[in-house]
Amino acid sequence: YIPEGVKEIGSAAFYLCKSLTGSLHLPSTLESIGGQTFWGCSFTCELILPSNLKSIGETAFYACSNLYGELHLPDKLSYLGPRAFTNCRSFSGSLTIPQTITVIKEETFASCQGLNGTLNLHDGITSIEEGAFTSTSFKGELILPRNLAILGQRAFMGCNFSGELRIPSKLEVINEAAFANNSRILGILEIPDNIISISSAAFSYCVSLEGLILPKSIENIGSSAFENCFGIGSIVCQSTIPP
Repeated sequence: YIPEGVKEIGSAAFYLCKSLTGSLHLPSTLESIGGQTFWGCSFTCELILPSNLKSIGETAFYACSNLYGELHLPDKLSYLGPRAFTNCRSFSGSLTIPQTITVIKEETFASCQGLNGTLNLHDGITSIEEGAFTSTSFKGELILPRNLAILGQRAFMGCNFSGELRIPSKLEVINEAAFANNSRILGILEIPDNIISISSAAFSYCVSLEGLILPKSIENIGSSAFENCFGIGSIVCQSTIPP
């Protein structure tokens, strides 16, 4: 039990306290959780983040694999550090990114395999960094933010999104393995005119894609970009990429 009145828990305060196996109670006054604060702890409970929480540091809950239930991020949260929830495998349900978060850092939710609802991304998100959602188990359609300008390597690799995928107009590069191993992305994939590069393995093993439309703007298609997309029956290429 962290008592009321506490506003900040500093970095690595409970790092690798593996014998903490009961519940974790955070006070309503808490505003900041430092980096590595609960790394590797073994709490077995639902995680209730206080509504006043504004900052969660890098790897704050890394490998807290027994935290269960839906992960509700507070509306006031303005900073969510890299790998904050990596390997928190027992969270379930949907995930909504609050309006105050515009950058999803690298591997923030990687290997949160129990997240099996929908992923709700608002249009103010401009960057989804490397491995942000790798090996999660979201279901339903993936709706990318309208203002997304940066999509890192492996950002959505190994997720279970279903439905059509629409690439936003401000994105120029689809990085390595960004959507690899998404076997339930359906329909005809239309790459918009702003895309200049599709990196290696970007859509590899997206076996349910039925068609592909490539724009005039495309300058590079990396090795294995569409490897084993054996459902693709037609390709329309408007580009003048030299052989």
